Amino acid sequence: MKTNSKSGKSPLLWMGVVAAIAVMALIGIVALRSVGGGTHAPLPVADFAQTPKNFSGNRYEFEGRIDRQLGFEEGVGRIILTQAVDDESPVPLYVAAEHDNFSPNPGQVYRFSLRVDGDGILNVEEYEKL
Repeated sequence: MKTNSKSGKSPLLWMGVVAAIAVMALIGIVALRSVGGGTHAPLPVADFAQTPKNFSGNRYEFEGRIDRQLGFEEGVGRIILTQAVDDESPVPLYVAAEHDNFSPNPGQVYRFSLRVDGDGILNVEEYEKL
C-alpha cells in the first residue's frame, strides 16, 4: 500500500496559509486604527448629554473646538467647554493638572481621548491638536 505524501502535508500547509492571512488581517486592522486617529469609539454626544452616568467607565474619542475655560484650580486642573466639530453641541471636559502643557486657545480643534468617570464627567486622558 502506497501513501500519498502530499495529502499528509496539505492540512499543515492550509493551516499555515490561514494563520498568515489572519496575521495580515490583524496588522491591517491595527494600521487602519492608527491612521484613522484612535482606538476608541466616537463619543455619542447626544446620548451622553441625556444620561452621562450611563457611560461611566467607558473610553471615547472626541474632536472638539475649544470654546472657553469654565474654571481652573491650581494643582487640580481645569474645566473647558468645547463644541463638537460635527454638530457644534457643547461638551464640557475635565483636564487634570497633570496635563500642565495643555494650553488651548478658543477656536483651536483637538482630538481628545476621554474616560467617563463614575460621576459621568469626561476626563481628558490624551489630546492632539488638529
